[in-house]
Amino acid sequence: MKKFKVIARYSNYCEAFIAADSLSDAHIAAAELDGGEFSETDGAKSDWEIYQVIEMQRELTVDEKAFARAVDSNGGFPSEAVIAFILSEDSDEFYDGKYGDYYSSLQDMSNVFWSALEYARENK
Repeated sequence: MKKFKVIARYSNYCEAFIAADSLSDAHIAAAELDGGEFSETDGAKSDWEIYQVIEMQRELTVDEKAFARAVDSNGGFPSEAVIAFILSEDSDEFYDGKYGDYYSSLQDMSNVFWSALEYARENK
């Protein structure tokens, strides 16, 4: 499953009372006030809204980069499919139809790669 960072904006309404000769003078004076000079409005009106949603991408490990290079040297696989496969935590999620043509071959290559890597580490 993918991870997303959701950023929300929170607005808290507050007020200050200003003596001024005109609306524009009051606006200018309010802009010059320190935030501490405002107080919460009666009823503490507040609101929030979702500001931004960002898909979180993690960095590939050294071994994952090696696998991506190995697949790339074999050819025939679009790099976005290989990266999506590597980053997928659940192979069922990867096999949603978007990359279905590549799933079985990538899974087979992945199994061979990780088995070979494990063997090499155990038999240095």
